[in-house]
Amino acid sequence: ALLVEGKERFWEVSKVLKNEQGEKLGLIIMELSLTNIDKLTQHTIFQAYFWLVVVIIIVILLVANHARLFQYISLYQRLKEVDKMKDEFISIASHELRSPLISIKWYIDDAIGQLTKDKVSNNLLKSLRIISVSAERLNDLVMIY
Repeated sequence: ALLVEGKERFWEVSKVLKNEQGEKLGLIIMELSLTNIDKLTQHTIFQAYFWLVVVIIIVILLVANHARLFQYISLYQRLKEVDKMKDEFISIASHELRSPLISIKWYIDDAIGQLTKDKVSNNLLKSLRIISVSAERLNDLVMIY
């Protein structure tokens, strides 16, 4: 039976003593204090709550880390898209620049060829050759991309 005396609780245990033939010899009554069990229970409950809080904090940190990694993945995908758009833009721009450059180079080379047959000032031929070399350099730059 459970007995309460003030603030302390006791288990009262009764046991009948019997001899070898099964005859009753007496009765043993003991009271066991529950103070130590209560302290142990409170300590165990405190530890359980403590570890529960620790696990919840770790889970929150892992979720935050996962969210951050998800943002990095999203950012990486957007960077890949922007890089692809940049490559497409450069390809289109270089194509659009290459077409007029080829025409300019062809007309300059043609003009130099026709002017060398005629007597023309060396300054004009020198200027046309500089323009031709510059157009060739610009064409080479555009060809890289």
